[in-house]
Amino acid sequence: MSLINKEFTQFAVIGLGRFGSSLTKALNEENVEVLAIDCDADKVNAISDFCTHSAITDASDEECLRSLGISNFDVAIICVGNNMQTSVLATLACKELNVPVVICKAKNKNHKKILEKLGADLVVVPEDDMAAKLAIKLTNPLMHDVMELTNNFSIAEIEVPHKWADKTLIELDLRKRYGIIVLLVKDGEKITASPGGDCKLEKNTSIIIGGDPDAIKKLTEKLAGLR
Repeated sequence: MSLINKEFTQFAVIGLGRFGSSLTKALNEENVEVLAIDCDADKVNAISDFCTHSAITDASDEECLRSLGISNFDVAIICVGNNMQTSVLATLACKELNVPVVICKAKNKNHKKILEKLGADLVVVPEDDMAAKLAIKLTNPLMHDVMELTNNFSIAEIEVPHKWADKTLIELDLRKRYGIIVLLVKDGEKITASPGGDCKLEKNTSIIIGGDPDAIKKLTEKLAGLR
């Protein structure tokens, strides 16, 4: 089940550094309600044209968040990863105020563990995620992108290796051999969702796969020898 429900329309972004500001602008483009929060007036003023509401306040203070009606928002995204104290207190406050989904940015793996123990529904470490994706792309040209959705499920887009071309999914038996499932087959603008076993893979196409992150990683290691 997806963490984010498509019916969610109200988002609070706490912390307006580069990451938080970019996220606020991206959400605003999706025509959803966005509350942008930071204790720095200059940052709040700079983003005010790109959000529905903005507030200059201390996000580590539960009463301040309560006064903003944070509990009425579907999702709170805490983007103050470089200030661990504020990050922790804001996470606790949002959980205490029963925000349905709390997503946090962490600066490292230890910070991530702390936020997860506090009850954060999802914790991202942007720098680690970007580094991991770059490493995959540099070491495996067949891997176009990879995204970890939960701790035990990732999705990735891979170019069909030449040894897989002209073979059906049932012949390749990727679920049994690698522990992954094929979610989509992309051939230019043509997309086949939930392809059947008789779906034949062609050259110059790609597939979207899903599975355990370790299974995805093992497959990326195998792909280098399948070009």
